[in-house]
Amino acid sequence: MTKSRMLEIRKTARILDQATGNYLERIEFRTSSGKMAILELAPSTVSDPRSFAKHLRDAGAILPTGRTLLKPLLEEVAGTICSVELVYAAQGGWTKNGKAFVRFDKAIGQPLANIVGFRRPRTNDLRSVVKRYGSVESWKSAVATPAQSSSILMFSISAAFAAPILKVLGMNTFGFCMFGESRSGKTLATVVAGSVIGKGTVAHLLDWNATDNRLQEQLPELNDCIAPIDDLMSMKGTDREKYSRVKSLAYIFALGAGTGRHSSYSAASAENWRTIVLSSNELSLRDLAARSRAERNAGETVRFIDLPATLGSGQDIFDRKSEVRQQLSWQEWFKACEKNQGHVFEAFLRLLIREKPEIRKLIKGHVRTFVSSVQDEMDGNLARDIAAKFGLVYAAGRIAIKFRLVPWTSVSLGKAIRKCYFAARDLLPDEGVMFRSGKSTLLFFPSETSEEH
Repeated sequence: MTKSRMLEIRKTARILDQATGNYLERIEFRTSSGKMAILELAPSTVSDPRSFAKHLRDAGAILPTGRTLLKPLLEEVAGTICSVELVYAAQGGWTKNGKAFVRFDKAIGQPLANIVGFRRPRTNDLRSVVKRYGSVESWKSAVATPAQSSSILMFSISAAFAAPILKVLGMNTFGFCMFGESRSGKTLATVVAGSVIGKGTVAHLLDWNATDNRLQEQLPELNDCIAPIDDLMSMKGTDREKYSRVKSLAYIFALGAGTGRHSSYSAASAENWRTIVLSSNELSLRDLAARSRAERNAGETVRFIDLPATLGSGQDIFDRKSEVRQQLSWQEWFKACEKNQGHVFEAFLRLLIREKPEIRKLIKGHVRTFVSSVQDEMDGNLARDIAAKFGLVYAAGRIAIKFRLVPWTSVSLGKAIRKCYFAARDLLPDEGVMFRSGKSTLLFFPSETSEEH
């Protein structure tokens, strides 16, 4: 390799960071290994030869040893006028006009500016990683097809597709906590949902063991995406401490914004998000509250909804094994998610944008259909509230079927989501639930009059 090639350094673009309103300059250079690398630095840093050289050296760049060679080289790079103007969006998710969706490294649709994703803090935290592996077809075959063996897996996949539809219906953030015994498949259901957006391994799920501030930093990166969080059991503290924190976070999640700060902080500190949280625990949140000698209030209950992971008399999440021929071991399931992730979500977004004029009406119709199919005249406000949320999940599944991204039928999807809804509804402190429970008790025990006869 020639010396001039080794010293290759160039400015390739200027980037506006909409989160801060500041510009960055993208510098490409060759490292000691011979590979090209990239730094994005403030223009003031690039124009200061000493500071510029420090950043380049720290990043592994090969620089001339003599000042008479180094300074002219850096000044020449700093003085380069770039015709390429790029934009980092303030955060991920839908743009204001709804015509584009910002992913971590691209914009899908028709953004008004040349958006190249959003700027993410440099970190070694695997929980912030998003991947793309396989293809839409391989995900459909390896994950969505065998998922028909489980109502919970069909639910979790549909919930992942539902997150970007929240904006369409003007709905706020809410979440589901799947609960069940160890090895019942709760974590798998979370990983399967994560595979839709590119978080298809346990290592890449968000973590309750992180601080509240850290979670509030990560949620804006998943704006309009599902937020898969690993098992609550990883949270430190007693049951009382865990429940107190979960209760507080349930309201923070639903608020859709991080802790307020002084106006001197950048716009990025607003930390806004709109998402569906999906997590799990061995205990229901209702039982966790009872262990803490507390009772869940109505507002918290509908913001973070208890959902049994095992439905009926089953010991795991696979309540529909007869629906598919392909049965996977636990290891095969996790491997399938790891090898097939990320692409199907972007395909869903492209089709959603393309059919946007009609899609809002279609989604609303699916939600109404679901709600009318599960509603009981005795249902109270809580049951009606979560019926609409499960209706959104059902509607998203129906749209995925329409787009041929999942090999399901609308009938099988309806059965799966209704089964999940009824299991969740019967855990609510709702008038209708109490009435039905009392009625079934009366029917079980014959009256004294009937006994006499």
